[in-house]
Amino acid sequence: MIRAQDKCLSAQYLEEIGPFCDLLRQAHAKTAIEVGAGECGTALLILAAMGYGGLVISVDLPEPHGTALKWENEALGAVGPGQTWKLVRGHSRDEKTVEAVAAELVDRKADLLFVDAEHTEEAALGDYRAYGRFLQPLGMTAFHDICYHKLWPMWNHLRGSVRVNRS
Repeated sequence: MIRAQDKCLSAQYLEEIGPFCDLLRQAHAKTAIEVGAGECGTALLILAAMGYGGLVISVDLPEPHGTALKWENEALGAVGPGQTWKLVRGHSRDEKTVEAVAAELVDRKADLLFVDAEHTEEAALGDYRAYGRFLQPLGMTAFHDICYHKLWPMWNHLRGSVRVNRS
């Protein structure tokens, strides 16, 4: 776990999330879509890597199946100056949810799509298809937990086989 001021920010592995955040900084990423907010710690780490002007739009189900209100409130209180975090509540592949994310983006394109929700091939590919269209032409997509047996075949199929424009 990554801790700041004795408070857990994320349950991600430091050896994974640290270099990932370094990559976001080096890429000067400023806008991200996160599918699967959990306890909101990863969104805060992504925002920290983005710095001033960063925008993270997280998507998760309402309670009791999604992000708890207490985690949402804590995250809102931890957002840095000049940064924005929005939590869109709904099923990630529901068209109303996708439209709500598009509305939060306004005229921006995302630099990052971070998929960390249902952990099945069907769900991860569905999230990729639903939100990949909002990425910059050379934007990044990251799938969490690709080593899970349900995601590994998908990852092996996708890497190297998806054109830059995602069409």
